[in-house]
Amino acid sequence: MLFCMKTQLIILISFISFVLFSSCKQNFSSYDYKLNKAGEEIAFALDEDTKSFSRATFLYTDNEGKEYLTFQNNFMNDLIFYDFETRKFAFRMKPEMDGKNGIGKMFGYYIAGWDSIYLTNNEIEEIAIIDTACILKEQLVYNKTIDDISLTRSPAFSYYYRPMYKIENKLYVVSSCNRKSKVNPISFTIDLETKEVKHLPFEYPKLQIKM
Repeated sequence: MLFCMKTQLIILISFISFVLFSSCKQNFSSYDYKLNKAGEEIAFALDEDTKSFSRATFLYTDNEGKEYLTFQNNFMNDLIFYDFETRKFAFRMKPEMDGKNGIGKMFGYYIAGWDSIYLTNNEIEEIAIIDTACILKEQLVYNKTIDDISLTRSPAFSYYYRPMYKIENKLYVVSSCNRKSKVNPISFTIDLETKEVKHLPFEYPKLQIKM
């Protein structure tokens, strides 16, 4: 499964843009778009150790404009890169689970750059930051916001589209739904300088219980 990510937008940004555009009184031009079948099949050869099913698959474009198909190999600590143009295997990364560079059990990721790859943890509310040498640079903890709102594990994957995105010094994360919390935010931010975690003012819908 391929996901086109040249325009990397998260749910939060799309929603805010919609609200802002709706509230303005200016006239905006509308455009109609449609998808046309290209008649081209894109295939990537996998080795025997790589699974064909992945819950996290993203397209990454580096600073030189080179595109890579990237995906997590099933549920393993195994991040694979293919040259999108040639369809050839480029390289793979295998972050350690334990030790000084241990990141735990990864599930999902976001590539902001070759020196800043964010790996979401499958077991606890942590995000590891590594480089292509799999050197652990930092662990971000997001179990609670600064106003004491509990958050749950929020993996960045494409199985259903939940990317994260870095804007200036903040990391924007789509939050997992937490019905046990009185405040159930759709998204939150992590300040990469102060490490403060703040929820954004949009919440998941409340459960409607019929009596």
